[in-house]
Amino acid sequence: MENKWGWIYLFAAQWILLNVAADSVTPGAIEAFIYTDIAFARHFLTYPEFTFHTLIVSLLFWTGQKKSNKILNIIFISLFIIIVALLIIGVFTR
Repeated sequence: MENKWGWIYLFAAQWILLNVAADSVTPGAIEAFIYTDIAFARHFLTYPEFTFHTLIVSLLFWTGQKKSNKILNIIFISLFIIIVALLIIGVFTR
């Protein structure tokens, strides 16, 4: 993570792990090809969004690790709180 290509290594590791070791059967994951009846083309339509999200998370994480400043810490903590709050809301509204 210390070099200038650290974000690419992180992106590749996340992309591979999220495709191979997905925790749910979502379109584009390896398990989805096996266990769902979704059209083959539909699986590949999810890859641009999936790749974009993984790329953004890797860049943000790498930037936060490389340049530790107060603004990035506030952004990361705020995003974490929002994500946890949305998960809790989702669980209790079922």
